Amino acid sequence: MYNKINNLNKGHYLALLYIILLVIIPKYGLLPFSNELNWNYDIVNEWYFFIITTILMIYAIKIFKVKLYDDWLKVKNKKIHIFLIGVLGFFLILCLNVILILIINQGKPVKSVNQDNIESVSFLFKFFMPLLLIIIGPILEELLFRVYILDFLKDKVRLYPAILISIISFTAIHMHSLGEDWKTLVPYFSMGIVTVFIYLFKKNVYYVFSIHMLNNLFAQITIWLL
Repeated sequence: MYNKINNLNKGHYLALLYIILLVIIPKYGLLPFSNELNWNYDIVNEWYFFIITTILMIYAIKIFKVKLYDDWLKVKNKKIHIFLIGVLGFFLILCLNVILILIINQGKPVKSVNQDNIESVSFLFKFFMPLLLIIIGPILEELLFRVYILDFLKDKVRLYPAILISIISFTAIHMHSLGEDWKTLVPYFSMGIVTVFIYLFKKNVYYVFSIHMLNNLFAQITIWLL
């Protein structure tokens, strides 16, 4: 069994680094720096985000390596099951998206700033975006928002507050500004709900990896086709 207290403390650092390096610095550090040097901020930010996200993913894997190993032993002979749960989770997210959009936006499609950013990346970065979107991002986010916030904090603040914190924080980190239309966050809110409850039900991180990766793979394929 892995040491929950030790991992919880390290998870604090991971969350803090995530906020500082991926939320605060890009806006308040990279933007002024790029403007001062007349660099293209979008390109600088793309590569910064890719490198830092990769480093944080590696750090997250290191923190939760025992958890990852234990969970893998439980499902290593259930790869098809993992895939099928991923497909089920993807369709649940899709259905929840449709329901929420019908309720709050009269069925009109919404497009997030994050989606716009993905579609407008530089030509060179397009080769790295699938890796970031389909593998690196989902691993980091599920380890942070499900394993750390949900799995560990539920012992500290009880289950229901931990569920809310996991869903809301996951949704909020995809917001690019306080003035952004909150309706554009529906896809992330839906994914947060589905992955939280699948994780609580299956008690294994590889199922939510599968859901998140398949969801992002579909988004990437849609971008390629369009």
